[in-house]
Amino acid sequence: MFRVFASEAFGLGMIVFIVACHGAGGELKSPVSGPVTASAAFAVAVWTMGPISGPQLTAALSLALLLTRRMNFVYGIIGVLGQLCGSLLGIGLAACLIPGLRDRTNFALHAPGPGVTDGQAFGLECICTFLLIACCLSTLDESRNAHWAQGHVTQFSVVVFLLILMLAAIIAKITGCGMNPAASMAAAVYNNNYKKLWIYIVAPVVGAIIAVLFWEMVLSDAASIERTKHWLTDPHFDRTKDYKRLNQQGNVMHESEEAM
Repeated sequence: MFRVFASEAFGLGMIVFIVACHGAGGELKSPVSGPVTASAAFAVAVWTMGPISGPQLTAALSLALLLTRRMNFVYGIIGVLGQLCGSLLGIGLAACLIPGLRDRTNFALHAPGPGVTDGQAFGLECICTFLLIACCLSTLDESRNAHWAQGHVTQFSVVVFLLILMLAAIIAKITGCGMNPAASMAAAVYNNNYKKLWIYIVAPVVGAIIAVLFWEMVLSDAASIERTKHWLTDPHFDRTKDYKRLNQQGNVMHESEEAM
């Protein structure tokens, strides 16, 4: 359990630290764009921490893994706590090591951009989190053909790099590109500013829940009414079973017995 905590803390802490350091201004300002830096940090974290904790790296994915019954509640909580602690450490280190960041108002804080309403920010964060979680679930889907499955964490890290690059390029200036309740919470705690925090907590949760329901009940190759029933009610639900085929076989056997 401690390895999961340490993995999530290190992974998200590294991401937050790199992104926060990128916020240096003046002569220290990086010539590399923010979306490229953020997506590269995520890809490296996925590669580094993948074999240890998944990785989760955002509470939205932790929730998705819990809802799809790929992870138990205890490990989910430990992962989220690790993310929160790592984010706080990453922000603190960046503020101490990069000149000028400590005195910056609302440093690393996620907030809607100028002219962006709370509803617009909520909608964008929800939709982008939905896309992120749907992408993650697609790579984890046990019913996919082998050449489309996760296979090696290298493939997943590349996909994550491209996805985060795309999303960050679109919404970085509009919402701050949250999609990560733990990182948003850490920034709010550091700045003692909780005014817009609800957007960056609730929207990713809603987006993750919608993504889970949509993928499990519609897009997954194994999606069926019978599988959904077992997923929601069976304490021994097995993600590797084809419940639709098993149900059809059971019906055939029942009809054969009646015919006899």
